[in-house]
Amino acid sequence: MKSLLLIGSMLLMVAPSISQKNQEDLGLPELRKINKATLSPSYDCRPPGAAKLGYANSALFLTSYSRQRNSPELLFTGICNSPDYFISTTAGDDVDMIADYGEVPLEELSASDIFGARYNRNAMAEFRRIMKVQLGHTYGVLISKVHVRGFYFFKVMNYVPNQKLDLEYVVMDYAIIWEERRAPNFSWGEKSHR
Repeated sequence: MKSLLLIGSMLLMVAPSISQKNQEDLGLPELRKINKATLSPSYDCRPPGAAKLGYANSALFLTSYSRQRNSPELLFTGICNSPDYFISTTAGDDVDMIADYGEVPLEELSASDIFGARYNRNAMAEFRRIMKVQLGHTYGVLISKVHVRGFYFFKVMNYVPNQKLDLEYVVMDYAIIWEERRAPNFSWGEKSHR
């Protein structure tokens, strides 16, 4: 009996370090810290053969977990000699959405600004799956993937069409979740019924 108590107390002492190590392996972001990233070139304006490189530097991955799953939180894309866009939904089961806040400094934003009411008194932020790239604009992204929920803001600092995009971003919330139960029979194509 004493050996069982000893083993149990040892496991309790080790548990926090196991949990901390797992968090480090996932590369969870530091919340409310402004970071920089360069996305280059536009995903659909890469040289022939670049597809074998995957997203490469055309996508923003907020965590090592999203990089391991090859599921970026943002994609910089556009056909050569055409306008560039941001795509927040990069997989079939993602329902990420993006909104344009105009020229708002990242330092002025808090988590409560995600729906944009403070900056657009007449309407809330309009979320879409795809948004046109505009220099100096700040965007908000709602992350809704199978295993990830959260949101972040980013601002376009420098931009060379089809070639390069410098941005600053700040993650306001990020959670990796494991599904315990889910309602059965989900389908993207089936209609509702009575």
